[in-house]
Amino acid sequence: MAAEAGDDGLRRLPPGPGPGPDRISALPDELIQAILAWLPSTAAAARTSAVSRRWRHVWTGVPALSFHVEQKPLREYSSTDAALDAALDAYSDSAALSRLTIDVDGPSPAPRIAPWLRFASLRLAGELRLTLKGGAPKQPVMMGPLVHHPIAMGPFVHQPVLLAIGDLMQQLELPACERATRIDLAGINFALRLPPAGAFAALRILRISVTDLVRGDVGHLVSTQCPRLRDLELCGVTLEAANLSISSASLERLVLRRVSIKNEGRIDVAAPSMYYLALDNCGGRSVAVTIATAMLAELIWNHAYDPRLHKLEGADRQIYRLVATYGSNAALFRRFDAVDELCLRLSMLSKEINYCLRHGCTCVPPVSWTTDDVVLDSLEEVEISSFTGAVEEVELLKLLFGCNIKIRRLAIHTASGVSLSQEMQKRIWGLARPHCISLEFETTQFSR
Repeated sequence: MAAEAGDDGLRRLPPGPGPGPDRISALPDELIQAILAWLPSTAAAARTSAVSRRWRHVWTGVPALSFHVEQKPLREYSSTDAALDAALDAYSDSAALSRLTIDVDGPSPAPRIAPWLRFASLRLAGELRLTLKGGAPKQPVMMGPLVHHPIAMGPFVHQPVLLAIGDLMQQLELPACERATRIDLAGINFALRLPPAGAFAALRILRISVTDLVRGDVGHLVSTQCPRLRDLELCGVTLEAANLSISSASLERLVLRRVSIKNEGRIDVAAPSMYYLALDNCGGRSVAVTIATAMLAELIWNHAYDPRLHKLEGADRQIYRLVATYGSNAALFRRFDAVDELCLRLSMLSKEINYCLRHGCTCVPPVSWTTDDVVLDSLEEVEISSFTGAVEEVELLKLLFGCNIKIRRLAIHTASGVSLSQEMQKRIWGLARPHCISLEFETTQFSR
């Protein structure tokens, strides 16, 4: 049947058959839940319960829960802590939870967070991520000899929080999560208590960052309670234990950055399968470090190296990648005969010394700039980052080319907001040309 023409000369289509059947609601619960898990938050998934009676409880079985907790007024996908409690309470007993993500924006006391970890220990078979952005309330809480704080918010959280005599720092206990495969804890601005017993039987990755104090023995946890742990990261944490001693047959990757440990303490790691180690500003120079592994391939060592205190036992004398701070690590460089990729973090000369260089001052004698004992006969590629074209950086290039090197490629990446003039680029190419085949800048390439 032909469409009729309206007064404006346009053709009008005949009316449609009306709304069709609700095909989405006809899908199996499992498929709908998999779709809801991709929404920005569980709060958004829970709102779908208003669609129809059919959808009222579908969200309670989603395989992944995600909460952004903040104080009122709430943003679109945020929840209050009370709403989070209610969501965990409503979560289906038959659901399989593979991921739990909680971001808390604002001060929240440890007893308020403990029930959420307790829920994870009982229900989670996957990844746990907890990030606290506001820390604990600022006011100290005075306590008697032993104070019990019972929490009653749902079936999983009737657990008392015990605070010891004279302890003014709030404490959050990490319960054993037997089926968790990954745990990320960040911004814990009070004491984090590790469990002395209980298994993390499925745990592969454990990362703890920016935590005021870690109570308990990290080494004991990793060595005896995490039989499958492959990846351990501690960043910006203070350890209560005097020593960190790890013995693990499964550990492959270890990162220790800004870990505060007592000056007379020790770090001992025996991990025969470990191929990646990063040690960055962990305690003072007097902290002894012994690493025993035969598989070491990548080493990041931003820490003073003293062969009398710091030992790499079992590691080969050839390593794939070495990242170090130049200056106090000459002994570390001598530990290896060959390095496939070397990354040096240099602290360049100050503006005052730039003035001396320009005016011929002898306070920094040129004899200290020699590279006579540096052999770089296997060097093929060089990349320099955060380059500004300053006098001391050009002097560094002269020292590099003074090593009688023959390289295929030199790439120079300038610092943010810095653009090298054509004159400077040509000057650097003049220095590099006898020694390298290709010189690359962000916008220009020279080759011969």
